Amino acid sequence: VDQFLAKLGDALKRLSENNQVTQIDVGMLNTEPLMQNYLKFYRYLGSSITPACKEDVIWTILGEVKLISQEQVAALKAPLTPKYKDNARPVQSLNVRQIELYDELK
Repeated sequence: VDQFLAKLGDALKRLSENNQVTQIDVGMLNTEPLMQNYLKFYRYLGSSITPACKEDVIWTILGEVKLISQEQVAALKAPLTPKYKDNARPVQSLNVRQIELYDELK
């Protein structure tokens, strides 16, 4: 079980119980533990993943795969309408974006 996702469990459950588009306030989440024990990650400036996909977002991609439980996958998908349960945003071209590699082993 991923501890970060476990903290979102109640919020995801509330979203899945509501059939209307809504927001759930999860408060402040400390993302620092996500970066602990990871020596390599990538960072780039991109856009948000929700329409209109225009807002600037700094994306951080961990250099190794994290595992989550099947229950956590189901909880993440539960609030989504059937059209989006297995949907992923199409790959975007790099354009002028620069991807930075942070590697503590160097």
